[in-house]
Amino acid sequence: MKLIVDALGTIMEIVMLRYFFNIIFDEKKYNKIMHFFWYVLIGLGIYLSSIYVASGMWKTLNCIVLVVLLQILYKGKIIYKFLLSLFISTIYAMVEMLVGSILVLIYGNMQLIKNNTLIFYTKGVFISKFLTLIVTVALAVYKRRKQTT
Repeated sequence: MKLIVDALGTIMEIVMLRYFFNIIFDEKKYNKIMHFFWYVLIGLGIYLSSIYVASGMWKTLNCIVLVVLLQILYKGKIIYKFLLSLFISTIYAMVEMLVGSILVLIYGNMQLIKNNTLIFYTKGVFISKFLTLIVTVALAVYKRRKQTT
């Protein structure tokens, strides 16, 4: 069941990244087929990282590296793309930590969360992806408004 939750979470993350990058970067380097291939490949990397990497720090670092690799598909300055990758990955990590902290505050007992891991993990993944979607859409709206003014 955890594999399914991880797969759905990865799909949501890849869709959000694609949405965000298509708004931020005006020009793409490659055609749609190449983009699809790279997004699937990076999504597979994120998925495998969520399964096989135990440390949260290494998962975050891996995600940052994969997001940087994803930006190869777009034209732009390398430093800008790197900083944007770092920024979006940091936001995603902060949202996940915030959701974990909120779950601990709501249920008040870390042991309760550890004993019912799959239930809380599923709640955490979907709540964090939903909040990340809100942040991603807000950033995209801000970028669009800034471009029109």
